[in-house]
Amino acid sequence: FNCLPGAASPARTNLNFTLGVKSPLHNVAYSLGVFFVGMFLLDYIVYSPEAVLGAIITQAMMRMVNVGFFIKLVKMKSIDSLFWLIAFVGTVTTGITYGIIFALVSSVIYLIKFLYKPKFEVLGKLPGTLIFKSLDKFPQAVQLPYVRIVRFEGPLTFINAQKFIRGLEDLVEAWLDDGDSDTPKSMDTDNMINEYLSKNQYFPTISSSLNFEDRIPSILQDLNDNDVDRVIIIDACMINEIDFTALQILRRFNTQANKFNIQIWFASFSHPNSNFLLRSGFYDIIPLVHCFVD
Repeated sequence: FNCLPGAASPARTNLNFTLGVKSPLHNVAYSLGVFFVGMFLLDYIVYSPEAVLGAIITQAMMRMVNVGFFIKLVKMKSIDSLFWLIAFVGTVTTGITYGIIFALVSSVIYLIKFLYKPKFEVLGKLPGTLIFKSLDKFPQAVQLPYVRIVRFEGPLTFINAQKFIRGLEDLVEAWLDDGDSDTPKSMDTDNMINEYLSKNQYFPTISSSLNFEDRIPSILQDLNDNDVDRVIIIDACMINEIDFTALQILRRFNTQANKFNIQIWFASFSHPNSNFLLRSGFYDIIPLVHCFVD
């Protein structure tokens, strides 16, 4: 794991690794060596210059610094290179215990930052494909009419639930500001479907084999029958955890969205504890028919 026990001897651990020690029997050899030196060589060692002892320690420590591993992390542009540097500087200046503590604290801060600010992306469909990508990274991607697809890259917890809902609120506000021309009720249904299917950028040439033409009218008709103007689809492939606080915040947002005839759907949805979702009332907020398992 590229680490050493906090309460162990770093020099001895490094020596054991270098010599290929496989069992605790090496302590017997160490004890005999210390006994021999203490009994027969102590009178001679006492006259050794301190520089010699320092050179021995320095030589032992140099083997412990894996500079090649650090260079590899830097070339990979990995965040681990920063943690390596923090642990190294902390160990050299304050000792191994504080060096490890500094690295652990830095890792925890980074983890909290990741949980607090996961990526929130609006997705669009790449022309001629069935692939959906971030609009920020792929400006050529197009959004489907009356549908907005978003992806939240992280667990949905009390730490980041407000940020998640804020992103949805900004999306809805910008969507509503576009005017009523984006709503299904503003145009004839048959003309709307024909216009939708005639745009080749929405479906590839294999669309006929997938029967999209037969499915789209029924989907739009179902939305009209339920008085739904818009749908927000949340790509939940990276939401591997949802806590109770996030559920309550999601419930409040869903209530507000329903006032604007907007439904919330979950796609690629999976949860390691489906019983929790059932007990917590998640499916009362988002009906099971609007949750699509990957």
